[in-house]
Amino acid sequence: MSEDSILSRGEDVETDLRLGVDALNAGEHVSAVRYLERAFSRATGDSEIMSWYGLSLALGGVDLLRGVALCEQALRKAGQNPSADLHDNLGRAYLAAKYKTQAVSILRRGAALDPSHKGVRVTLGSMGIRRRPVIPFLDRRNPINKYLGKLRASLFPRRGKED
Repeated sequence: MSEDSILSRGEDVETDLRLGVDALNAGEHVSAVRYLERAFSRATGDSEIMSWYGLSLALGGVDLLRGVALCEQALRKAGQNPSADLHDNLGRAYLAAKYKTQAVSILRRGAALDPSHKGVRVTLGSMGIRRRPVIPFLDRRNPINKYLGKLRASLFPRRGKED
């Protein structure tokens, strides 16, 4: 975060950010957009606020493409030290836009950055991503692959799935 964005983030901006994130997590997209838009208008240089505002636009259906673009811009702006939150927000915005391939890619990068980040793990786990077949040169529906896949699943449960 740059110095000017730290200075521009006052108590009201922090409050709007917190209320917006809470509303977004509660599924109250209209309220989230309102709070996060107000925070973003006061601290446009802050990549964290930009990312959350973009996610609220995407999930709220207000402006899907602008929401994705803001999340992408926030991640680029973070430069060499992006947080897993930025990856999670962009991944969720991609999912809202039906860009599953890009979502998987960005969420995996977020998981590599912070393997313990609950948001990234939950988002990845909820996507139902298939593992590679045990024997890649055989078709996925081959009975040998099916049996070995079930065996692998019972012996080595998936990491990152939240119940």
